[in-house]
Amino acid sequence: MAFVNIAIWKPEQVAEWLKGLDDAMLPYYHFFLNESIDGKHLMSLTYDDLDRIGITKIGHQEMILEATNLLASLHYSLESEHLQSLALKLGGKARLVHNHLRMNISLRSSVNGSVHPDYLPTDVLSDISHVVTTLKTMVSWLDR
Repeated sequence: MAFVNIAIWKPEQVAEWLKGLDDAMLPYYHFFLNESIDGKHLMSLTYDDLDRIGITKIGHQEMILEATNLLASLHYSLESEHLQSLALKLGGKARLVHNHLRMNISLRSSVNGSVHPDYLPTDVLSDISHVVTTLKTMVSWLDR
């Protein structure tokens, strides 16, 4: 896949990209065109920007911002990352989750003699989020 410089996309290209995300994004096509959101602006969109142009549904905002984050990740790291580095990063993050889970289970079982898997501490959930983010980047790299 050839390198695509998203930063030079015109508003029409950005609007076409938006249409390709999901059918639910079709109503927002003209919002992006009317606001002249180009590639440079797309890469720095925020929740406030989306609210300002009329995209108020949280789920739609999440979808757009997640897609722009993925697009930015691909744009900025396409040349610098390769499969081996992504696999190593994923393996390291997965080991961190594994170690945190083992530590939390052993701490809880030593404190009261039983393990309560009712909740996970915030640090473990954060680590799981990092694994998912790294995995998404890896899948995107493979899918390019």
